[in-house]
Amino acid sequence: MKRTLYMIAILALVAGCSDPRAEAPATTTPPAESPATTTPPAESPATATSPAESAQQPTASAKPTEAQKAEIAKKYGIEKPEDPTDNVSVAVVVGFAQSQPEPASTPEAVPEPETPPEQDVLFNMMDIVNQSETAVEALLGTPIKTETGEWTLHRPEEKTTFTRHVYAAEIGEVKVIFIKGKAVRIEVKPKEAFTFPDDAIKAMRAAGLTVRDGLEPESGGTHFLDFAGIDGVYAVRVVEDLEGSPGNIGYIMIVTADRYT
Repeated sequence: MKRTLYMIAILALVAGCSDPRAEAPATTTPPAESPATTTPPAESPATATSPAESAQQPTASAKPTEAQKAEIAKKYGIEKPEDPTDNVSVAVVVGFAQSQPEPASTPEAVPEPETPPEQDVLFNMMDIVNQSETAVEALLGTPIKTETGEWTLHRPEEKTTFTRHVYAAEIGEVKVIFIKGKAVRIEVKPKEAFTFPDDAIKAMRAAGLTVRDGLEPESGGTHFLDFAGIDGVYAVRVVEDLEGSPGNIGYIMIVTADRYT
């Protein structure tokens, strides 16, 4: 851009300097005439210059030499620009901009699986599922009550003996039936009041079971609800407390396998 402006300024000055009307005198004094002759009218400034002088003066269309450009620049104080570098820098910038990699697209967030809200666990029934009497006693202490009897197993049908221990735990009373040395039926009677049937899920969570929101019972009746698919056990039953506190949950029971129903 600077070089272009420089060339325009030089050409303009050359054109102005080469205009015959700019340097020609306003009037040309003709040579003295004899009295006998009449003085011819003065020629206009445009025709006063001789052909030889016109040939020596540069025209606006003539391309000035480097020496002429330098002389004109010195006379009028025009600074000659250095070799242009704008185009080079622009090309580098553009090339650099074009070489930038496109930003990687942000992957869509994958929703995390829904987890049940946290619930204060007062007792974890799963800790004693299928455990021995010794292991359960280590967790719950010495039973406060014990009874034995006969149990009929299903698929295949089989009669066997059982032992039921009752323990006093922080959550409340815990009853465990042992068949063939394993804890296969567990009942928890919570001290805390849970409304039946609205608080069924809340009560199961308090007993340490993993229950998702909105889980519907598999079956049930007026005073009990049976749930399936919880923590790998066969069934979980929630029973209303008809004797002590009607309208509240009486106990939560786990049955580990269908043979022990």
